[in-house]
Amino acid sequence: MHSIRVRLLARLSLLFLLLWAAVTIATYLESRHEVEELFDAQLAQAAAVLAWFGTSEDQIALLENRLQKDIYGHPYEKKVAFQIWRNGTLVLRSANAPQIPMADADGYSSRHIDNGIPWRVFAMTTDAPHYRIFVGERDDIREELVNEITVSSLYPLSLVLPLIILAVWFGLGRGLAPLRRIAVEVEKRSSHNLEPVVTTDIPQEVLPLTNALNHLFMRVRDAFQRERRFTADAAHELRTPLASIKTQAQVAIQAADSAQRRHALEQIVVGVDRTTHLVEQLLTLARFDPDEAIASSEDIDLRTLVGETIATLDPQAMGKQLRIDLDEGPPAPVHGKPGALAILVRNLIDNALRYTPAGGEVHVVIEIGDHGTQLSITDTGPGIDEAERERIFERFYRGSATQHTAGSGLGLSIVQRIAELHGASVRFVTPTKGHGTRVEVVFPR
Repeated sequence: MHSIRVRLLARLSLLFLLLWAAVTIATYLESRHEVEELFDAQLAQAAAVLAWFGTSEDQIALLENRLQKDIYGHPYEKKVAFQIWRNGTLVLRSANAPQIPMADADGYSSRHIDNGIPWRVFAMTTDAPHYRIFVGERDDIREELVNEITVSSLYPLSLVLPLIILAVWFGLGRGLAPLRRIAVEVEKRSSHNLEPVVTTDIPQEVLPLTNALNHLFMRVRDAFQRERRFTADAAHELRTPLASIKTQAQVAIQAADSAQRRHALEQIVVGVDRTTHLVEQLLTLARFDPDEAIASSEDIDLRTLVGETIATLDPQAMGKQLRIDLDEGPPAPVHGKPGALAILVRNLIDNALRYTPAGGEVHVVIEIGDHGTQLSITDTGPGIDEAERERIFERFYRGSATQHTAGSGLGLSIVQRIAELHGASVRFVTPTKGHGTRVEVVFPR
């Protein structure tokens, strides 16, 4: 199991170490440059002093006498050397200076002297009399000083670095506290508690996770509600048809003649058909999931879909001597789930066919306007009272004009549900001829 806290600490610690290494290198290079400049300036200054002080016989004698008496008073004196040459003859040198010139040309140079030890040498020549002055020092003096400066600069940082890592560890702990709080809150919940997680005082980085959890809880709650609603609806609506089927079965068992028995069996078949239709409608209404509908949406031609649906319902219309007309026109593109939209169209046309008396007609019109695509279905049936139009989409509600026609009262609930999933609106209006029913479904552009 990976820990976000450990992974963040490891990455931040690595970043700190890389920065520490970069600072070390930068400090070392800058210190070396400055030390080189300083010591080079000292070499030039020392050579200038020797050129002024040591260019006469008396002064050379004095220096030689002092060099013979003095011993090294400081360890660094062994690492510094000089020579004074006059007309190609070595007239004075320090004890650790070689017998040959320390450099070939004037100016700064790096040479290996005294068994290959690297030295930094500065040479200069005076005009008259002709003297050559050489002053040098070993490179390890400079390297030692550079190292001391670098270590001194980084020593406080090396002491602070563990404290920084410790502070980051506790800071990450406090920063991740909202995640732990959410985890504890969710863990303590009962299986029936699907209320949203409170987003008060939630950091911005954790808010997307919290919103995703709340969205998931909402989807699960809706699924449970659909399941409970389906169970309640099925138990409520199946009780009556099942009781009727049982009654007819008992009549068939006790029937004295074949005609009575046949009539009871026919009623059983009718009851089974009604129950099957009711179960199909309940399942259709229960399985519509908004996220699933949106995920499987595509661009389709509504006119083609309506034409195919009418073709499947033609036998039903012909059985009642009804005529279904679909106006001609250009393709009507809408974005949605083809299967769901086919159910919507079929339920609307099926309703129109059910409640339109024999010899009537159903007229389907598709119009494309500025506000979207409108599907209108007009029949010549008994119509719907304006007082009932507000309740017409309720489950199992059936208007006063439909009481004597077979139906489950779920068709329009399914239509409204599908329309909502597609962002469409459904409404019933009075046809221009003054009788029948006209339903309009408007799909947004």
